Amino acid sequence: MPAKESNPAPLIDPKLAKIIFSDSLLRLFILFALFIRVYDLERKPVHHDEGVNGWFIEKIVKNWEYTYSKENYHGPTYFYFGAFSSIIYGKICKLLHCVGGLSIFSIRLVPAIFGTLICLSPLLLCEELGLLATLAVALLLAISPANVFYSRYAIHENTLCIFLFIFSSLILSVLFSKKEPGNFFLRGFLSPMRQRPRKPFSSKGQFFLWRSFWLS
Repeated sequence: MPAKESNPAPLIDPKLAKIIFSDSLLRLFILFALFIRVYDLERKPVHHDEGVNGWFIEKIVKNWEYTYSKENYHGPTYFYFGAFSSIIYGKICKLLHCVGGLSIFSIRLVPAIFGTLICLSPLLLCEELGLLATLAVALLLAISPANVFYSRYAIHENTLCIFLFIFSSLILSVLFSKKEPGNFFLRGFLSPMRQRPRKPFSSKGQFFLWRSFWLS
């Protein structure tokens, strides 16, 4: 008899999906975390680090040009996200007949979004931490003065932190779980390790995840 095909592992745990997509309290939590990061985002004067990063982003937006400088000590991930944010913000403002585009708001919006994702990152370890501990950690991250401060600051750190946390949580999941990874991020990060050396990436998504982490 032909071997019975096994069903593929779900991309995300069904219980976790129910919490994320069905629980109105969690939706309010996401809105709260994002709101305190984007409210009056342009009020604080621009720091010189933000000015340097804005200069790199401006070159990408205007000329689609980026040249790595060893004196900058950063990869281009944040710069490209900032350029994308500025372009989209400009198009939205054009539709609404208002002024927008490359601005303090558009380059600070990227860390604000990644800072909100950092608040949700404990969900990746929900099975290991337990639901109550996971939600407690998420809440503390949401109101953390340091997290809120850097989420309203146009620098690379939040971009690096979110990818580093995802990468670390996936490694821990592999070390402490004997099950075949079913999580999308887990499969995306780890499948290159399990494939032939001549074909390390089976999809553009996996390549993007790896590049985003190492270039942050």
